[in-house]
Amino acid sequence: MYSCKPCGGELVVTVSNTIAVASSALNNKQRLRAASFGSRCSQAAEGTRRVYNLVVAAGSLRTALQQASPHRPTQQPDMPEQQPQQHSRAAWVACVWNEANALRLQHGLSLKDFHISLQAPRNQPEPHSLACLMDDSPWPTDEGHLVMMCRAAYQAGLEVPWVRFATQLCRHYPDKAQGWCILGDAAAHSARCKLAMAAYHNCWGRSHDAKVRKYCLQGMAKASTHTAWGPIFTEAELNEMPQPLRSPLFACAWDAALGNHAAASPILPATAMFVPSGLRLPRFLSWILPFRLAAGATPKSATEIAALKSMGIQHVYTLTEEEPLPASFFGPGGPQHTFSPVPNGQAPTFTQVDLFLEAVAAPGACVLVHCGGGKGRAGTFAACCLAMLGSSPPPDLTAQHPLLSAQEAIRVVRHLRPGSIETQQQEAFVQAWVKHRWQLRPSEPLAEPQGIPLEIQGRLSLAETRLMMLVGLPGSGKSWFAQALAKRRRIVIISQDDSRSRSACESQLGASIKTADLTVLDRCNASRADRKIWLDIAGGPETTLCVVFCYGRELCLQRGDRRLNHPTLRPGRMTNAMDQMTRMFEPPSLQEGFGAVANVRCHAAAFGLAVQLGGPLPLHKFPRTEHLVNLGAATSDDLIHPSPAGEVLQGDLVVEEKVDGACMGISLASDTSILVQNRNRFVTSKTHAQFARLGGWVEARREQLLQLLHRDEQFPERFMLFGEWVAATHAIHYTALPDLFLAFDLYDRLEDAFVSRPVLSDLVKDTDIKQVPLMVGNPMGMSIAALCQLTHEQSAYHDGPVEGLYVRLQGGGHTLQRYKIVRADFAPGNSEWKKQTIMNRLQEA
Repeated sequence: MYSCKPCGGELVVTVSNTIAVASSALNNKQRLRAASFGSRCSQAAEGTRRVYNLVVAAGSLRTALQQASPHRPTQQPDMPEQQPQQHSRAAWVACVWNEANALRLQHGLSLKDFHISLQAPRNQPEPHSLACLMDDSPWPTDEGHLVMMCRAAYQAGLEVPWVRFATQLCRHYPDKAQGWCILGDAAAHSARCKLAMAAYHNCWGRSHDAKVRKYCLQGMAKASTHTAWGPIFTEAELNEMPQPLRSPLFACAWDAALGNHAAASPILPATAMFVPSGLRLPRFLSWILPFRLAAGATPKSATEIAALKSMGIQHVYTLTEEEPLPASFFGPGGPQHTFSPVPNGQAPTFTQVDLFLEAVAAPGACVLVHCGGGKGRAGTFAACCLAMLGSSPPPDLTAQHPLLSAQEAIRVVRHLRPGSIETQQQEAFVQAWVKHRWQLRPSEPLAEPQGIPLEIQGRLSLAETRLMMLVGLPGSGKSWFAQALAKRRRIVIISQDDSRSRSACESQLGASIKTADLTVLDRCNASRADRKIWLDIAGGPETTLCVVFCYGRELCLQRGDRRLNHPTLRPGRMTNAMDQMTRMFEPPSLQEGFGAVANVRCHAAAFGLAVQLGGPLPLHKFPRTEHLVNLGAATSDDLIHPSPAGEVLQGDLVVEEKVDGACMGISLASDTSILVQNRNRFVTSKTHAQFARLGGWVEARREQLLQLLHRDEQFPERFMLFGEWVAATHAIHYTALPDLFLAFDLYDRLEDAFVSRPVLSDLVKDTDIKQVPLMVGNPMGMSIAALCQLTHEQSAYHDGPVEGLYVRLQGGGHTLQRYKIVRADFAPGNSEWKKQTIMNRLQEA
């Protein structure tokens, strides 16, 4: 540390061995002089009584950095020896002595930058403040020294050095909360609001002191009035951040609950926003309620959806009737997507906004609502939400009546997002919706019927069915049933809602009944006369199964009002259609000529019928993987890719360690029970000794497996998790395994595709399910020769080389191609392992 003591009227400076010196500006002689000076000052300070706080550091002019060290140029033949070039340089110890400057001010003198020269004084005057200090130092960087430097820069009113010293403190001691708090203060003082917010957040995440955390929350909240909340920023804000800290600044995850302390800030329509990974966010995106509700323009790619997910968005609400987002934007692990179409320039229905409010107020929700430009329709939804929940943090998620008037909500949205709510119709809707919410009375929803078995009349077997005619009121579940069946087998669905034309449906039915194994007519088909027309077109009533959805008007109306993506009936506007169909409805019977009539009276019965008609699913084995190159371990029946040794694999490439174990697939049955298969058979704990711990492993992770695999309520069997079961030694005895099962792939039966490694990593990151080790990730590709060299790398799980590599080419969230490379000396199995099972070892906790 440093102290200043009066000794015989002279200023004496004690310099410790942690002094920060601009080494590139000092030669050895000057360094020895500085050390000798410090020693003499220390001896002279003995016996003194009063101690003044002083921060001392050796410094130099910044111009000295730009000057090369003196050197002798290369001697050329027949040329006279050149004299070395003389460089003008200066070096000194920069001192901060606040008491002395206070004394100068008392006597009418100006402030002074104190310093101690380490060489003969120069003729021309130079600045000698802390701003002249250099970043690099030959001495160890001491935490206490850097803290005092920050304090000295603050007391001297030097903003730039303050941020610079705080940056060094965070860079050298990134796990200490104090440095991040100091950086937050320095950035806030210099109006670098995004840097201040990120630094305070790092301190908040690392500190356990309640007062410090409260102070950081206040700092973040203050910064949020000038910059967007959380880990999103403009290009200008990114440029303000110190280069060495750009990664650690956003390393800590942002707790959604922090949004309760933040205020939304205005944004200009032309401002481009980014996330820490560098991905660009959709246009005109900003928070309405931080970490709860955002609004923006239409996302244009799956990359923008990925950027939204990284900023915390969990639910994307699409309003663009003219531009629905492709399903490919939302793969496994992506945000939930709701399509609630509203014509451009027009207003939604009350029910659409009521359902949107439910989504925003749901526990843990973080919703993006978007329209084409992010102003009109999105602004209308946002204003209604603000009217109900309020604009001051935290939002009241349980409010029964609006907290803001329509005019105030519109004013706030237009302040945050200039140009929002574009038409008089949209503005009038906000006022009408607020009035509607004041008049709304809570009511208990009608209960869904449960436990009523499927009832089938007639002799027609399900296997002989060629035409399935669905009968029921709007909202009775006909389309849901047809879609669930379509995910299990090839069928043709004829829907007048989709074609918008009866004649088109008639033509399609006439053609389909001749070629398709099963045709589904998805219409209300309410009257006996109407059904006869369709049976005549099909020409085979005896092979027609009539499926009747036996639900009453009120329940169907309740369901229909919660159905957002219907092509013709918008939520809240299906009463007239419901009344018309109710008056027309005549229950079907076998007397109409049907081969059989099935009566569905609950959801479970409808789902069970879809499973029966879909038939048993084939057991899906993991596909055989080609050897990218045969180093000598491939057998005669292995697949070998015909690639030359010098070939380069182009594209986004991932290399994983090939782990030696039993290939295992985990999936769900239609009743969501967990199934485990090893190659072409299902296995349990009793199948073999190596699977003895399988039951306990599955039971301990049951909820996590259900959350991972049950992603489609119409098709629970859709996803399969593949990995290696490594409880027993096959050819390699592992001694440091993280778990008994190591996942390497997730398969989608519906898409017939495997997800990419980053997608799988994201899906399992908050679970106890481990992945096989990642060895290399290269978005530009690698040569086969370089890949072969990786087979000599040490395994992550035992003291020896890897078995080999799995090489994965990926794109668009999917695995596009997969190869393996097995090391040359690998012996593919222990012939005695089935007789005497040797167990691998897990790593110690």
